[in-house]
Amino acid sequence: MVMEKWMLLIISIIIDAFYEYPNFAHPTVWVGKIIVYFDKKYKRKGNEYDFIAGSLVATFAYSAAALIGYAVCKALVFGLFGVILYIFFLKSTFSVGLLIKKVRACGVDDEEILKKNVSEIVSRNINVGKQYLYSAAIESGAENLVDSVVSPLFYFLIFGLPGAMVYRAINTADNLIGYSDVKYKKFGKLAALVDYAANYLPARLFLLVEYLIYSSGINKDIRIKKGLRINGKYPMLLFAKILNVRLVKKGYYVIGSGKLPDLNDVKKATLYLILLSYVFILIVFILSYVYSLPRWC
Repeated sequence: MVMEKWMLLIISIIIDAFYEYPNFAHPTVWVGKIIVYFDKKYKRKGNEYDFIAGSLVATFAYSAAALIGYAVCKALVFGLFGVILYIFFLKSTFSVGLLIKKVRACGVDDEEILKKNVSEIVSRNINVGKQYLYSAAIESGAENLVDSVVSPLFYFLIFGLPGAMVYRAINTADNLIGYSDVKYKKFGKLAALVDYAANYLPARLFLLVEYLIYSSGINKDIRIKKGLRINGKYPMLLFAKILNVRLVKKGYYVIGSGKLPDLNDVKKATLYLILLSYVFILIVFILSYVYSLPRWC
């Protein structure tokens, strides 16, 4: 049974639109459990050994993802079994449907429900007022558009399934240990640096779109004190400008120069998430179809 990679990608996208794996069956969760296991076992020493230990944990996760991805590619020779296996793992590397579902759930007027739904997608103080909660939902949707859609498919197009799986391991490691607090500053340093490097080009695709649409710089519309990942500001700025809103995390950063978001802005942001996600998917599909990408694995 011979299927082109673009066919496998389309099937994976269709499945993603309607179904999300339960945690026990999700390869990304498996990688996360490995990282969490070693994180809990390692006793911090407060010196460079923490950096070495954390780097080994992260590298092990990346290597495991690469090997599994490569093995699944080779399994394609086994016909239908290999195809099913490939689709199963490829679908696990991106998450369009879940991203849209989570942001859409924040498009509610009831403040208690809004707090609950926002708390599921961001880790910050939720007792800040509805407009700031709406802002958090839009910020999360914009930033996660890179992590959940653009970057994994970008690396799939270049390196095939192993590339997409390694990216997902990189992002998972960063989400779990890539922090700058005392506990993770050294232990998670490599994870944070690798995630920054992996997202560098995909995140700047939004900067390119912003320049094409608005022909303006970004610095005047971003005021940062702390707490904003450098790659995250580009998709957030694009959404701020499209919606003509000001995205604010109190005490941390302000992006854009419009009004604070309201309920309608969250609903519009959800539509733009859908549009941008599937435009990018269409571009990936066309490149995959026309140029027979990925050519490796």
